Amino acid sequence: MVQSQSLAWIEEFASLRRVGGLRTDDLTARQVDAFLLLEAELTAEKTAVHNDATRQASNESAVYGSRKG
Repeated sequence: MVQSQSLAWIEEFASLRRVGGLRTDDLTARQVDAFLLLEAELTAEKTAVHNDATRQASNESAVYGSRKG
């Protein structure tokens, strides 16, 4: 279950990213901690998606490439 404060931080994080980034001097320590965690999770998710796409393209290339001969 997501707590209301966590949901508020996710929404604020997304909004701040859309308008040009995070200014840590305007945030509390708890907000900075939450936003750094969200940024790390977002980066990990993007990396996983990229790696999956690369792996799938490599597998398709191996399958279709072997049929050429």
